[in-house]
Amino acid sequence: MMHRSALLTGAAIAAIATSALPPAMAAGSDGQDEGEITAYFGHIDPFFGQIDPFFGQIDPFFGHINPFYADGNNNSFGDISPFWGTIEPFWGTINPFFGDIAPFWGDISPFFGHIDPFYETDPEFYDKLYAHYGDLRPFWGDIAAFWGDVGPMFGDIDAFWGDIRPFEDHAGDWSELAAMLSEVDAQAGQVWGAAIEARTGLSYREGFADALYAKYGIDLDDPSTLEDLSAGDRSMFFMEFYDGLMGFSGVDHVDHWMATINWRPSITQDLGGGADARIGLLDANVNFNDDLLDNISKSEGYKITGNFHGAAVGSLLVGAHDGKGVMGIAPDADVILYNPFDETGTSNWDDIGTGIEKLTRHKVDVINMSLGMPGWTFNEGWSQILGNSKHRNKLEDVLVVKAAGNDGIAQQMDVTWNADTNLLDQLIIVGSVGPTKQISWFSNTPGEACIVTWNYCAEHNKLKYKYVVAPGEMILVADDDGGVQRVSGTSFAAPLVSGTATLIMDRWPWLQRNPELVADIIFNTAEDLGEPGVDSVYGWGLLDVEAALSPYAFDSLSIFSGWNYVAPQKLKDAILTPGVLDVWEEKGVVLSSFEYYPGGYRDFLIPLSSRVAGEEYSNWASKRQRTQGYLYKRLIDWAKNGSGFAEQPGYTAPVGAGQNWRLSMTATPRSVAEERRIGEVPFHSDLMLASVDGALTMRAGTGEATPLFAASEAFGFASDIDPMSGGVNPVFGFASGSGYAGTALSLTGNAQVSLSFAARINDRKYQDVDTGQLLADETGLAPYQAQAASLGFDYRLTDRVSMNVSYTVLDETDGLLGAQGGGALSLDGKAGTSSTTMGVDVALPRNMLLGMSATRAETQETEFEDSILSLTDGASSSAYEVAILKRGIAGIADQLRFSFAQPLHVEDGALEMTMLAVVDRETGDLGQMTQYVPLGGSRRPYVAELLYASPVLKGRGNLGTFTRAETNTRSSNAGIVEYSFGTNLRLSF
Repeated sequence: MMHRSALLTGAAIAAIATSALPPAMAAGSDGQDEGEITAYFGHIDPFFGQIDPFFGQIDPFFGHINPFYADGNNNSFGDISPFWGTIEPFWGTINPFFGDIAPFWGDISPFFGHIDPFYETDPEFYDKLYAHYGDLRPFWGDIAAFWGDVGPMFGDIDAFWGDIRPFEDHAGDWSELAAMLSEVDAQAGQVWGAAIEARTGLSYREGFADALYAKYGIDLDDPSTLEDLSAGDRSMFFMEFYDGLMGFSGVDHVDHWMATINWRPSITQDLGGGADARIGLLDANVNFNDDLLDNISKSEGYKITGNFHGAAVGSLLVGAHDGKGVMGIAPDADVILYNPFDETGTSNWDDIGTGIEKLTRHKVDVINMSLGMPGWTFNEGWSQILGNSKHRNKLEDVLVVKAAGNDGIAQQMDVTWNADTNLLDQLIIVGSVGPTKQISWFSNTPGEACIVTWNYCAEHNKLKYKYVVAPGEMILVADDDGGVQRVSGTSFAAPLVSGTATLIMDRWPWLQRNPELVADIIFNTAEDLGEPGVDSVYGWGLLDVEAALSPYAFDSLSIFSGWNYVAPQKLKDAILTPGVLDVWEEKGVVLSSFEYYPGGYRDFLIPLSSRVAGEEYSNWASKRQRTQGYLYKRLIDWAKNGSGFAEQPGYTAPVGAGQNWRLSMTATPRSVAEERRIGEVPFHSDLMLASVDGALTMRAGTGEATPLFAASEAFGFASDIDPMSGGVNPVFGFASGSGYAGTALSLTGNAQVSLSFAARINDRKYQDVDTGQLLADETGLAPYQAQAASLGFDYRLTDRVSMNVSYTVLDETDGLLGAQGGGALSLDGKAGTSSTTMGVDVALPRNMLLGMSATRAETQETEFEDSILSLTDGASSSAYEVAILKRGIAGIADQLRFSFAQPLHVEDGALEMTMLAVVDRETGDLGQMTQYVPLGGSRRPYVAELLYASPVLKGRGNLGTFTRAETNTRSSNAGIVEYSFGTNLRLSF
């Protein structure tokens, strides 16, 4: 004869928003015999008995209690003062819902603050992803301020409430308590009134508060009504007040379990929401929750109402991210539900077996079961069900997730298993922890019990190797009647694990055929709790959703350039190279990587730029996938842990002279802001040898190559040839800085030809300009070397107009147009660029001079050494500058110059990044994938300058000032105009 028991669903449910459960749902395990199956409902009361969030040595509203962040030893948070006497085991040392920091704003909100390194810095992406939240953000600020004020007030109120003596002797104290509650009520009405009226058409009191006060018998005008509330009633009242108001916030409820297991909605949204995976739910019917019913494509078994356990579990699995209610981990997954509980609320092994058969017939990937035998963490009856020949083959590709039970016992008895032992590798048993990550008092644990096969206990078959924990205390769930309520029990820890498994199988479909690998991933990425390693209380430890969806270890990631392997150390070197990540941020780079498992590869799309966070990406053979923004910080953590106005005045002196030649040397002090390499003198030098008739000039020097361009009076500054700030032959500017040489020959009175050379060597050995000490090189980059040669022709058309043209060739040893990379992103490949520059100088009336220059450059295709990058089709660039110079503003010798430049801008060209990637998500097969990273951008850089210089003190000094505006340059933020000002005064004695 089959015995049936009261089917208590899930884990003692706190009926905050609904009436008490029917008697059949409230029974405990007492008196049940071995044949009875229970769904773990009965004796866990989150507010009474052994569980009371307002007793113990915690003050739930005072102290620095942050429910989402602990120290590295999982100690309690801040200063927690003694409160009511003995410690109660439910809450332990922390209340997860109130305190100085509420779980809905600041650093722990999944929608705001510092939870995501991309979303918070990209408002456009935020608006796109959460557009349905409308005008939430202004209102959200009011909510945060409200709870920031009310949370501590609740602490005062609760403490005062608990200490007041009987009303008949101390009516004044009770009146004071009523006044405190009235103040909170008034604040709530001010903040929440509009939202409540918009939703219900009623005022704050009519649409919310009056019903809550009536439920608890509270009349704020009659302080005596407050005396009848027990400590548990007060806890329930405060909690329901909080959850009820947050239901009008316009966003989904955010709960303490989310940060405990390292989950946030953006992770799910990055991974597709579970849309291509199917969950089997062996649980009570969902009857009235339209949100969940949208996900349930098939519902079989008994058609029974009145038991909301299935809806509670289902909401944690697939609750929509729609701005209301409970958020599930896999909201887009398909659900097949089978209810094994009849009208008596009981079940037996036959009904359980039928349910599993029905679910596997629909090709589910995960089965979630929050039921079992009282007194057992895992009963041997499961051997007959899971190992049944009728089920065994169908379960071959199914992950089975089972709640551990709520008897608070450690299993002592071994379990005999006379079935296929491979199924044991597809089993996960889930226990419960509280917000402090301590095992829940009601949670069954594995102990040292073993699943014995053929009279032998293999170490890996001990229950603790099938066991993980997840939050199961005071979890907010759907009540199947349009509302929410808080529940406790292992039933509500299990769906958090099932939801995580669903995300894994959705992102990597080949794992749907390898459930044992999914279990292995969840086990091996769990946060170790208790004794080091797998132990008899916590098993593998606490579920970590983000870790399960990330590489085991970034050191094991595979990155390929074509079919050539790139070591992870090279990737680490690139990440640690200052400036490299800024380049990839600007270019919108996505890093494709993968790691091997027996049977296939897990690939990861890591956005290295906020521009591509959450964006879809694909190659020719693969379905579109969103980049995984949550991996960015993990990648960085892995990598970290395992330049005034006029040119400086020069000093020129004759060095020697012959009959037909003149030799002179000019020394120009270096700017105090200029970096100085070891061995460099503190000035630029220029040595010039010129014929007496001026027909031939030869010069050489150290430092910037500006003297080679002195023929143009409008463009005589180092900033003019700087590729980052000027538009006069910027290609030659890449090689300016270390040394130069040039010669100019007059062909006729109006024509001149010139040949110029420059070289730049940056070995990154700098010294402090004040102390002379060697400065540490924190870049990790190879020395930058560039050489350039330029052939020029100048022709004077009239007395007022002259033109010039030059052809320049640039070779860069370790860089591309001045940019460098490290490791796998190295740009070491001897890039070659050629350019043509044309310019015109026009003398205008009133001592004014107009200069114009434009450059067009072409970079040849380049294969970079030991890099995943290549420039296969070359690149085209442009630059230009216009300047007007005016002499004699306030005196004879002063000058004013205005210039406007577009520094070098890449018009066309892209880096090609070729690597191996998963090209068939169904099989996990690898193939070659190519990503093109545009070198240019839609935003052109611009720089405008106004310079003024004047001699002072009768020529003994020089005063210079400048004003600069720039946008979209490497030293400014994109889309923002930035200004700089400066002045200098130099005196000679």
